[in-house]
Amino acid sequence: MADKGAAKMAREEIVAMLRHSVWEFNEWRRKNGNYLDLSMADLRGLNLEGVDFSYADLGRASFDRANLSGANFTGAYLRGAIFDYADLSGANFTGANLELASLKDADISDAIFSGANLRGADLTFVLFSSETVFLEALLSKAYINKDLFEKVVNDFKQSIEPSFGQDDGGDDDEEEDIKD
Repeated sequence: MADKGAAKMAREEIVAMLRHSVWEFNEWRRKNGNYLDLSMADLRGLNLEGVDFSYADLGRASFDRANLSGANFTGAYLRGAIFDYADLSGANFTGANLELASLKDADISDAIFSGANLRGADLTFVLFSSETVFLEALLSKAYINKDLFEKVVNDFKQSIEPSFGQDDGGDDDEEEDIKD
């Protein structure tokens, strides 16, 4: 059942609150529960650093050129959302549905996409870091450049390699003493 407090506030009021203060919006969400429908909302170019959009319906919302660094999109519905040229550094998309979303030229450095559905998403020319995480993310039919593809493949390989038999960083001199 949808939370009545969140349902009572009109979409325009919620967007106005976001434009005014992310902190105020996050407090409002904490008090009114997780239900939030901002599907098809125009949030282009806004500074939404640290916003909590967890479990929200943001399908086909437009976030292009927005600052969403450190944002929480855990479990959010983002099918067809547009994040072109957005700053998504450090954002958390764990378990989010980003099917057919566009993240062209976005900064996804240090972002977490663990268990996210990125099927058919456009991740061409994204800026990513070694800390960007795609563990168990669904990337079938996604558009990604070669460097990101190699990172995803290498991360996958590391996640399934056994950890035994690796160098423990100990002193190799003991082995040389035995040979002598």
